[in-house]
Amino acid sequence: VTVPRFATNGNWTWSYMYCYDVAGRQRYLSNADLATLARSPIAFRQVGPGDSLMPTLWSFSFAPTSVSTESSPAVINFRFLVSDDVSGPQSCSLALRNPDQSTTYYSFSTFNGVNATLGNITGTLTLNTGAAPGMYNISSISCNDVTGKSQSYSGTALAALGSTLTITQTSAGDGLAPSVWSLRLSPTTVNTATTSATITATLNVSDDFSGVAQCYINVYSPLSSNNIACSTPQNSRGSMLAGTVSRA
Repeated sequence: VTVPRFATNGNWTWSYMYCYDVAGRQRYLSNADLATLARSPIAFRQVGPGDSLMPTLWSFSFAPTSVSTESSPAVINFRFLVSDDVSGPQSCSLALRNPDQSTTYYSFSTFNGVNATLGNITGTLTLNTGAAPGMYNISSISCNDVTGKSQSYSGTALAALGSTLTITQTSAGDGLAPSVWSLRLSPTTVNTATTSATITATLNVSDDFSGVAQCYINVYSPLSSNNIACSTPQNSRGSMLAGTVSRA
């Protein structure tokens, strides 16, 4: 474990631990478990000067506020003015909700200055070609300092900064999520005593406008403490408005 420069002064305590085996099963150990097993104290003390305050977002802006994704993706540029008392600002992330609030887009931006306690963080967010038409709302912004402390701002707090919180997508777009019509797994019985087993998932999927891009499948074990995840091959826009995808 690396304790960063300007870490908060005081006592730090191990809080929990996970251990995994090759088959993916996991063991969780709480703070109490660790205290029982430990042959040394499960805490350490940082005695030097540290960074005890969270970063502060003073303002943010973005452009353009109106875009069209009819024929190409749209890129929105963001700028955040952030300060931090000791270690300095490091990054900001922004959450943008689509018009029906069903999807959240995230933008992550990193500060490119050195040892500065006040500076601008810039970044971009891309709306894909065929994005749903209407107003997209900035729902939250979170800013981190170099030591990892984070300050989050809700939409209400951001509105108090006097910034615009909406982006308008003006062209026709994809307003509906893909539809899954069927799923088939084969085989339905396997034996992994001596070797791994392959199961093929076949899905029949359609989409009304932009086309099916990809499907993700997650399978839980009988213990529910480990799982197996896979994804179908990724298709480009418009390559499959309806069809069948398989993944082993």
